[in-house]
Amino acid sequence: AKMLASSDNRDGINYFINMLEDPSAGRRLIGVASLGNIGHPRGVMPTLGLLNDGSDYVRWGATQVLGAFGDIRTTGFLSQSLKDANLWVQISAVNSLQAIGDKNTIDDVYEILEKNPEPAVTVAALDLISRMGDKHMADDIALHLGDNDAGVRFATAVCLTRLNDEKGRGIEFFEKALESTETVTISPGLPPISPLETGVKLLAAELTDTPESRIKELVTKPQKVVSWAHAAQILIGEIATAEAYNVIAEETLIHRHLQVGLLEYMVQPRPTAYAAFEPFLGNGEAEIRQLGYDILVRFGGDRVLDRLTEQLSEYPQDAPALIAALDSLEASTRLRELFRTAEESVRILIAQQIAGWTDKRMPLIWGQIATEDHSLAVRMVVLNSLASDPTGVGMVYLTQIIEDSDSPPELVSAAKDALAAVEIPPPPPPEEPETVS
Repeated sequence: AKMLASSDNRDGINYFINMLEDPSAGRRLIGVASLGNIGHPRGVMPTLGLLNDGSDYVRWGATQVLGAFGDIRTTGFLSQSLKDANLWVQISAVNSLQAIGDKNTIDDVYEILEKNPEPAVTVAALDLISRMGDKHMADDIALHLGDNDAGVRFATAVCLTRLNDEKGRGIEFFEKALESTETVTISPGLPPISPLETGVKLLAAELTDTPESRIKELVTKPQKVVSWAHAAQILIGEIATAEAYNVIAEETLIHRHLQVGLLEYMVQPRPTAYAAFEPFLGNGEAEIRQLGYDILVRFGGDRVLDRLTEQLSEYPQDAPALIAALDSLEASTRLRELFRTAEESVRILIAQQIAGWTDKRMPLIWGQIATEDHSLAVRMVVLNSLASDPTGVGMVYLTQIIEDSDSPPELVSAAKDALAAVEIPPPPPPEEPETVS
């Protein structure tokens, strides 16, 4: 589509505009979706003409595309689409009004909440209000905390939190949701595919006389979620404020299900989360400290490296977990510094990590450790890595250790054991001599 319309190619744009008059709903939807992908202003007015199309799918595509155009002149038409009989059209009208950002339309959206629309429409409306409204709306919005639909209740809590509700009702809702292991049902909203993809599937169905109901991507189903997991996902992914992270951290210290499952949702925590979870490192329970290490690793950076290094002296019993955490951060320089200066027990743990590194220079480093380190226990750690080195460098060092009369007997014995444990591949079969005929 973009190639056809590049450099204001009138014929290319006209091609898709003409598709809007095609008797096929699939082709009309492809046409309007393509105009939206192109984004040329000439597509705006023809798209408006589809808001009264006889196909629900085409009207849905048109309302969604108007959000992509972002033309403020279309907001009045989109406000009328809020009254459309189709759920997807209503949701897309709300989303497009939000994308355009005209605050004059907030009353139109607010008005549909009073008419008890489908839950997914209410959720979309609450999202718009949360981003374009103000805290004076909070009391009216809070009434939806008692809605029968779980998705509406969660969306209401998000809205109240974003509006900075002075009564803290949104955060209070999330505190209770984090405590709950109940499974709740979220009503379906828009399909998982775009209008363009839908148009292609509709056209294929038309050409093969396949009922629309058999297009599985267009069948939306309710989603079952666990309360605490859904709350954590929203607090971390959508709200992500210092207050939100503090709520999660406080509840995690209390509830086992959060201690076990929270890490799955801490994919990319924002910097504001650091202050909430750093105190985990001083907790008296090893499991909480471990969770703290796992979360801090996801931040990365010098601040985390420094804090994990400090923790080695504060909680030496956690050294295995801390060394593994530093290694996962690819903090090779920091680990090498610690390897030179730390106590033997820590150096052994670092050597275990170094023995697993795959840099092509590692056989030389392992060999240096095995032959020169002042700690026999540290030297023993890297022997297996030398034995399995495919370059042959490791074999040279092990042979040196075995043949050196000054090598400690324990080291010689361990070097022989390491070599014995390596499976030597059989030599290739001899080539058969060529026969001269």
